[in-house]
Amino acid sequence: MNPNRYFAAAVLVAFALLAAASCIFVVDQRERVVVFQFGDIQRVDLPAGVHFKWPFIEEVSRFDGRLLTLGDQSDTFVTQDQKSVKVEFFVKWRIARADAYYRATGGEDVATDRLGAIVKRALLDEFGRRTLQQAVAEREGFTTAVKSAAQAQIADLGVDLVDVRVKRIE
Repeated sequence: MNPNRYFAAAVLVAFALLAAASCIFVVDQRERVVVFQFGDIQRVDLPAGVHFKWPFIEEVSRFDGRLLTLGDQSDTFVTQDQKSVKVEFFVKWRIARADAYYRATGGEDVATDRLGAIVKRALLDEFGRRTLQQAVAEREGFTTAVKSAAQAQIADLGVDLVDVRVKRIE
């Protein structure tokens, strides 16, 4: 047999293996997945397991489906009695709808920036409605109010706000 035929057969086999390998993808149970075809969203939130896609036509984007933490945030707020307080807080959140999350943020960096700004605004509003004593004494009601105010604003991000906790008030 001609050496050129061996080379052509080897290239053909390599191409077939590459195409077959790019047809299969595995979704982990801790992931949220969006499948795109030519940039348009085709499938969302596939269950865990082995899935198939068209090679070179469909792309797969993966997002962390676990509980995520936006931690060690701190800012200075002014209370109703005009006292300046430094507050350290953290936020627990998860991706609820992967398609909305991708459209609104494109990834975790933008999501954490927007989520942090929304929660800071909710904290600013709640501290502006309460005195320092009220904020400290009614901590559970305070964090519940912050969570509900922020949850109303993040509906378009495709995330679920699980918890907002104040670690320290100085």
